[in-house]
Amino acid sequence: MPYWRIISISFVILGIATLFYGPAKHFHIEGNLIITVIALFFAGIFVPFTLIPIMEEMIGEALIWVSNKANDKDIINDLCSGLFNFMFCVGNILGPILGNLGYEELGAEATTEYVGYLTIVFGILFFFLVDDLFYHKPP
Repeated sequence: MPYWRIISISFVILGIATLFYGPAKHFHIEGNLIITVIALFFAGIFVPFTLIPIMEEMIGEALIWVSNKANDKDIINDLCSGLFNFMFCVGNILGPILGNLGYEELGAEATTEYVGYLTIVFGILFFFLVDDLFYHKPP
């Protein structure tokens, strides 16, 4: 199974877990401690499946598109690592800002519900579109 399928399935499961620890009022899920703990357990299991394979995908695609020489592998690994960590840190900065904005405007339950919906939609789009859009042979 290619890494992008694991990533997309993990995003869908992560979105469903987010709906449960929200709790999602559209599905009439009542919030209690047991459901929240189980949802956070599944979120903790599937978050690494969304982060770790992305690094391997970045390096593999960069080696195909940029260069596949033996002496360029370390440089490409370093560049991909720097880009990954940069974007991760941007998310760590923007996430709390946008989360607080959603909390102030919508409330905590609605914010986590919308984040769960967006995560599920992203995972589904990623599953169906990533192969067509990004996996080409280089020119």
